[in-house]
Amino acid sequence: MHSGYEETKMSDVAKEASVSIGTIYALFENKDGVFKACLFQEISAHIEQIKKEIESVEGAREKLIKIVAHKFASMEFHRDAINDLLFATPWFFSKLIMTDPYDEILQVLTTVFQDLDKEIGLKNRNYSLLAINFKYFSEGYVMHAMKQQEKIEADPKDVVDEFLYGVTQ
Repeated sequence: MHSGYEETKMSDVAKEASVSIGTIYALFENKDGVFKACLFQEISAHIEQIKKEIESVEGAREKLIKIVAHKFASMEFHRDAINDLLFATPWFFSKLIMTDPYDEILQVLTTVFQDLDKEIGLKNRNYSLLAINFKYFSEGYVMHAMKQQEKIEADPKDVVDEFLYGVTQ
């Protein structure tokens, strides 16, 4: 999608993949389907990378910091594609959150919050809700930077500490 999401046609996708357009339509209903499949593959790879990165990290807080740092770096790396998609189909990511790839990262975060509760104690013991809230809280920094067309300046440590302040006080 070198010309951007909005301008890309299914025929462009077929040409890029060196297959017929009929083959593309046999596999995907439309370009959203193609994009979702590519995005799911990318998200799954990122989740596996995050899992590997946090395996050797001691402490739940430090794991959260590592997860946020990975998210910020990934979003900066893919900034142009994300911006293009946000402007073309603003509700795309809202729909995406209800899909399988995000279940796995929420499971990882849920486990980290369970560990964090054992380490420091949390007011709320609904770990899956904490995972969802944390995901959205940290993504708020990304969306703000994108809207302002700025680099993500927030320090992942500060983001984690700010969230934890609200759930430990």
